[in-house]
Amino acid sequence: MDITKDIEADPEIEECINQSYRDLDMEMNRVTNITEKKLDIRFKIVRSRETLIGNFVCDLIQEELSTNCAFINSGNFRADNVYKPGEMNVGDWHDIFPYDIGIYKLIITGKQIREVLEVGVSKYPSLEGRFL
Repeated sequence: MDITKDIEADPEIEECINQSYRDLDMEMNRVTNITEKKLDIRFKIVRSRETLIGNFVCDLIQEELSTNCAFINSGNFRADNVYKPGEMNVGDWHDIFPYDIGIYKLIITGKQIREVLEVGVSKYPSLEGRFL
């Protein structure tokens, strides 16, 4: 059966779909936090230097996992954007992290930390997502 605009929509299903979109819009617009400073998440920034957003996310990881340090790969940040100070919502975070990222707690040596950091800058100044 060809699906075309000539087929009438089922009102019950159409309302169900519309309600799902309303619910999704409400959730995406739910405020999660308020920032006092702008968050620059442009690729040329997060993939080349220390950033507020990277520090913030690593602080959250450290707090959640009770660790001494945390790293995040800059390639996880996908919103090539600058967020102004003020309210952020679920939709903003979905733009920043559109897919789930794994968070792991490891016990590693100082030598291993150094090796990880060296890999992170090994292709600098290219804007690869390996930068931590």
